[in-house]
Amino acid sequence: GWINWARLIIWLVIGLVIYFTYSVKHSRVRGHS
Repeated sequence: GWINWARLIIWLVIGLVIYFTYSVKHSRVRGHS
């Protein structure tokens, strides 16, 4: 059903957002140091 697809997409978006913010924070820290 569409509910399973909705869950998959939501978790994919959450994972991408967390990964993006994590990489940005680390890149900023490396840049300042």
